[in-house]
Amino acid sequence: MGIFSSKMNKQGAVAGMLAGITFTIGYIVYFQFLDGRADQLLFGITPEGIGFVGMLINFVVAFTVKAFTGNAPEHIQEMVAEIHIPSAKKPVETNEFEI
Repeated sequence: MGIFSSKMNKQGAVAGMLAGITFTIGYIVYFQFLDGRADQLLFGITPEGIGFVGMLINFVVAFTVKAFTGNAPEHIQEMVAEIHIPSAKKPVETNEFEI
């Protein structure tokens, strides 16, 4: 979740992932292996395409949990910011043998 919000905390990220994957797997198992019928599809979405809805559930749950549990620690926010916009760093020196 850090690629979308540098303030996403551990609790929000884990809760979102669990909610999204649980919904997605449950939907797929119900319609592929149990008694799911075509007239029961959520908005007509087949099991092959339900991952998008699972992603939306992930985001909603993650940001809701984050709202109640606070932001990520400052050092995590700085790390994510560094990943988003890398600062100029020294080039890596190589130990190549000269011939």
